[in-house]
Amino acid sequence: MMAGDYTKANLADEPAWARNFYEANLGFKLNKKEELWLDAGLLPSHIGMESAIGKDNRTATRGIIADNSPYYEAGIRLSYQPSKQWYLALLTLTGWQSITVPKGQKGETWGLQVTYTPSSVISFNSSSCMGDVLAGTKNVKRIYSDVFTTITFNKTSVLTLGWDIGLEESAITPNKTNIWNGLTALYQQQIKPGKWSATLRYEKFMDKNNTIIQLPLSSAYKINLSHTSLNVDGGPVKGLLMRAEANYQSNTRPVFYKSNSLVKNQLSAFFICSCNFRYSK
Repeated sequence: MMAGDYTKANLADEPAWARNFYEANLGFKLNKKEELWLDAGLLPSHIGMESAIGKDNRTATRGIIADNSPYYEAGIRLSYQPSKQWYLALLTLTGWQSITVPKGQKGETWGLQVTYTPSSVISFNSSSCMGDVLAGTKNVKRIYSDVFTTITFNKTSVLTLGWDIGLEESAITPNKTNIWNGLTALYQQQIKPGKWSATLRYEKFMDKNNTIIQLPLSSAYKINLSHTSLNVDGGPVKGLLMRAEANYQSNTRPVFYKSNSLVKNQLSAFFICSCNFRYSK
């Protein structure tokens, strides 16, 4: 269960009874000798490198790409892990980040995930989703792909590189496909392992048709956005996490609000202090 601003922003379109559920699912192991599982219910998204749980991410704020792709999904997942190196999953879902099937939506939504970890140094992940979404009152096809690799140089430094691309049938122009995509680079350096770390992030997000980021502005305002952040994390005692982040965003056209006018860039800073407790058995 959960509560807070995340539920208000990300689950606003869900029924009231569903907005406080973070995860709720049942899992069945189909083969005692093999890691073959069937899970059904509300699941964390198989797409993306970020989690809805802030402390599990290397940055204090979420990325633009993460905020415009699913954090959660509902449906059935069949997963198979034949070895420590490979993980495979096939999913049938209610839709694009939806607990219940949106009213008026037709067709199925399918997901696929493949993870390959040849060694403790490097891993590769490919996640994709295909199905119908509602564009106003019209059903259109959407295909989304998320690919990233994580390289662990040593015990103190980690680099993640990612590329996301989405294709969606235009609801206005026949035989036209709208495309958006984003690039991510995330580097973390442990200053004092287990206590202090610093993370540098860069994102490039392009959505020239305003397909996934819909602005209440003239069609001349296109999304061609750069996002850079630097944060320092500290955990002086177990269960306490302090995070400070400087965040800079810029776009080729003015899309950010400042003093009742539009500007091309914005700079912000955050300081977050949180206490956490996790129990597992």
